[in-house]
Amino acid sequence: MTQEGEAARRRGDFAAAERAFNQALAAYNRNGAALMGLSDVEFDRGHFEQAVVFAERAVKAEPKKGDFRIRLGDAYFKVLRYPDAKSQYDKAAELGHAKAAGRLDKVKEKIGG
Repeated sequence: MTQEGEAARRRGDFAAAERAFNQALAAYNRNGAALMGLSDVEFDRGHFEQAVVFAERAVKAEPKKGDFRIRLGDAYFKVLRYPDAKSQYDKAAELGHAKAAGRLDKVKEKIGG
């Protein structure tokens, strides 16, 4: 289901993506990929506060996924929660995520340091 949801999201069919991700969650409510998929849908829609909610749940379900940490940080950045974004980018860097350094530079421009 999550692969179907991701394919639908990439083609811009947010309703189909949402259905697929929710079906995956109905089968297993701690499905990190489905939770992050819903976060991505909300992010793409410009609903950044809701994206944060789903991304937080995804990170809680799968805390060692650096990509989830980056995407949660991006959602925090969009809602101006810069210290929270930095914390997620730091954790992504600790996990070895390649995009963390660039994101840290971006957030440091906002908060200093």
